[in-house]
Amino acid sequence: MVFSCGCNGVVVEIFESERPKSERRENNFEFWKNGFFHICFVDPDIEGTAKKIAETGGKLRSKVWQLFSDKPHKIAYCEHPFGNTIELYSHSTEQTWSNR
Repeated sequence: MVFSCGCNGVVVEIFESERPKSERRENNFEFWKNGFFHICFVDPDIEGTAKKIAETGGKLRSKVWQLFSDKPHKIAYCEHPFGNTIELYSHSTEQTWSNR
């Protein structure tokens, strides 16, 4: 897994699934199908944001997890109305994962 963070706080996360192994679609130009695994947003009010997503046609896909017992960093997964996964972080990527 690789996190690349720009000076403006925008992060690109690149990872490859080993189990199950990543598979390339034979026809990767099926624009009518969901095309990315997920997108992540940072919001300190994860519970409130997840509730808003559910109230507007989406759903909560996981519970809200506190990642570390000694830090307030939280994470949750939701699904937006068209089926794409939304990851929510309570803190920025560099705050969450630095020195881990």
